[in-house]
Amino acid sequence: MTHDDENFYLFISVQDDIRGTILPVEDNKRQRRTDSVEIYFDPRGDAPHTGYTFIGGIMPSMDSMTGAPGVGRDRDNWQGEAHITAPGMEVAVVMADNEADYTGYDMEVKIPFDVLPDNIDPQHVGFNVVVNDSDTQNKAAQRRVGWSTFPGMRADPWRWGILTVPGVPDLGSQRKEPIIPDTAARSVESPQSILQSATDLVPLGGFSPTAKPLALRSAVGSGDTVTVKVDAPQAGTVRAYVWDGTEILGLSQQQVGSGSATLTVTAPGAAAGATVAVSFETSTGAVSAAATTLTTGSGAGGVSIVSPAQDQQVSVPVSVSVAFDDAIAAGSFTATLNGRDVTKRFSVTTSGATASLKPGDGVRPGGNRNELEIRATTAGTQTRVTDLRAFYAR
Repeated sequence: MTHDDENFYLFISVQDDIRGTILPVEDNKRQRRTDSVEIYFDPRGDAPHTGYTFIGGIMPSMDSMTGAPGVGRDRDNWQGEAHITAPGMEVAVVMADNEADYTGYDMEVKIPFDVLPDNIDPQHVGFNVVVNDSDTQNKAAQRRVGWSTFPGMRADPWRWGILTVPGVPDLGSQRKEPIIPDTAARSVESPQSILQSATDLVPLGGFSPTAKPLALRSAVGSGDTVTVKVDAPQAGTVRAYVWDGTEILGLSQQQVGSGSATLTVTAPGAAAGATVAVSFETSTGAVSAAATTLTTGSGAGGVSIVSPAQDQQVSVPVSVSVAFDDAIAAGSFTATLNGRDVTKRFSVTTSGATASLKPGDGVRPGGNRNELEIRATTAGTQTRVTDLRAFYAR
């Protein structure tokens, strides 16, 4: 490693026997998932967290053994592809052009001082370099070597080493505030965030929740296609993700009105047990989230309100009929009408449930809108399923 008055220069030689996953160019992020090098700079050695540091991630090639290196920034002051977030950064790699002859790679890197998030303190520059090694094709590195590999190193700049940079003047601190891209902060577009919100009921991104929740009725896979059925509380945008815990296998986005909607997601490789995470967003920013486990086969594995139909005008008492698309776990059936628990009003069998609901049960007559919600847990997959229905009582 060396420097001049404007740049750091690094030469890194990596010996390796098996090339890990070669990611496509559109997946130039989270470089640590496969064979890669990470270069860390804390310009003044005093950053409280990585938001005031530079972390460059470099994959030796993308798309193929002869593709261009994948260069970006991750978990730092301005994450994203380097041509945007680190103009002037240059990378050159020498490596075999096929996996059979692969024995590692040599890498030269130039990092301009002016892409760092502060002027450097030439007596106290925080620094680290880490080499990630993957011998598999599942987008996961198994080993790392580096100057500092202490637990928590990726999050704590104070765990890094210290460089001195002779001959470079100290221009004083002019710290740049972190830049967080809007696209990176969209919780409605993050399966992990959707799953968390569906579990802890904290609204996505801190936005206001919809007046009524999104209902995820079923998610059924057949071949490379996953059919997702939802009930939207009002008009808005539904996004359905099939997620295997590591990556997004498929996505469908659709503008919907109030009520039932079906989304078709193309998700090659999706298997039973994958997570289906669904977000809902209105034009005013209200949000809702739901998640379930993917089932496969022709059965929906859920519950369906057969009658009344969506937005139907009905007489009082209101006859309600519910069908079970698959066996449900004993004692898991619940029903609420306009927020009131009416579970005990239903007669439940192995194939469904029925009830006759009156004003004393919470029915609002006089042409008013009523909302019925049914929930149950499937006996086989232990999946929580829901159906919603709005109707008008005369």
